[in-house]
Amino acid sequence: MPTLDPRSAALSRAEIVQAAMEVVESDGLDAMTIRSLATRLRVSPMALYRHVSSKDDLLRSVIDELLAANAPSEREASTWRDHLTNLALSLRTIVRDRPSTLAVFSRQAVTTPAAQ
Repeated sequence: MPTLDPRSAALSRAEIVQAAMEVVESDGLDAMTIRSLATRLRVSPMALYRHVSSKDDLLRSVIDELLAANAPSEREASTWRDHLTNLALSLRTIVRDRPSTLAVFSRQAVTTPAAQ
């Protein structure tokens, strides 16, 4: 019977998402695979599947973190136009700073909690 890597038991979804964000930022979106992420975290690829269901699930979490980190303040928006303008500027900042994330936005609808 194979032994479990003690590191995989302590692994959290937040750590996985953070590591995925680092890979996307340093090497680009195409370099972010479950296998490369597992290597970076020094666990088996199957250990990641305890926390994420797929690469797309993981990428949605990365986008959600980026959106949350760049969310405009609700106090800044006095009208719906202001709100939409602030959202567009926030999205522009994310894509400008991390161009590889545009592929995630264009591939599927982003319906994460921070996107709503």
